[in-house]
Amino acid sequence: MKKTLITGVILLAAGALLFGIGIAKGGNKNVYWKDGGFKIDDGKNVTKNFADVNSIKLRSEDPVIIKRGSVRHVRVNYYTSTQVHKNVAQKTLEINDNDNEKYSTGFEIRPGVDNHKTLVQITVPEKMVLKSVSGVSTDSISLKDLNINRVNIGGDAKITLNKVNVKQKLSFANGSDLNLIRTTAPMLTTNMTYGNIYAENSKFTSKNSSLTSKSGNVDIKQSTFRSLRVSSTDGDITINKVNPGRKISASSNEGDILVVGASPKQINVNAASSTGHLFIFGKQNGHHQSEYAKSSYNLTSDNGDVTVKK
Repeated sequence: MKKTLITGVILLAAGALLFGIGIAKGGNKNVYWKDGGFKIDDGKNVTKNFADVNSIKLRSEDPVIIKRGSVRHVRVNYYTSTQVHKNVAQKTLEINDNDNEKYSTGFEIRPGVDNHKTLVQITVPEKMVLKSVSGVSTDSISLKDLNINRVNIGGDAKITLNKVNVKQKLSFANGSDLNLIRTTAPMLTTNMTYGNIYAENSKFTSKNSSLTSKSGNVDIKQSTFRSLRVSSTDGDITINKVNPGRKISASSNEGDILVVGASPKQINVNAASSTGHLFIFGKQNGHHQSEYAKSSYNLTSDNGDVTVKK
């Protein structure tokens, strides 16, 4: 018994020593299976420039940032296992799945492929107007300080637009959280399966907008619409200092509806709740009328409270 114990301790010590040597020699790299065999991730971060590009197409599981900067041509910083390709005929930069992440196997002491390493950062010239940003992603997508004709992004990605001007309508379906900050477009439509919708200091004033989130909250702050319809199945709806244009309609099955920063002289309100409470400018009723009203609010919650206040 004692001899077996001593042998076990020796083997354990030898294994730990060999393991340490392996880590020191770079043995903590990711291993992935492709083309009938195991391959070691020897990737690295690189930067490349692409001339004569006016569109970006994503089909990636990697986080992506697209921004404007002081560059002459479109510049991409990426991990070499990410597939970056220029479609010459369509003048499109294509970002495809990270092979090492897609086919990786086993375990890692220190992840060989992580969000920091696989981040794809695309910088476009200061004066460029992108023809389109499109595609599908399951990670995060961030667009910052851009002028774009068309945005068409799907998948389960968390999407953020910050200081983005879009010439055509903005439309999002499925996906995770959607954040719009200082964003302008003719109109906005969403049909989110889950995740929250947040809009701040944004303008959608040419056509009517419609926001739907089945299980998330909708939070709109200091933004302007031609008219707006908002609905959430299970989440809360908050409308904070919004220029409503002609009309705002908001409905929630299970959540509360809160309107803040409204002027009693400038809006009419019709509110209803099956089981919740109604508080309209300090009064417990569902109606408010003003002869000077420029906009109307129709607010309905099945099981939540409806509140409108200055």
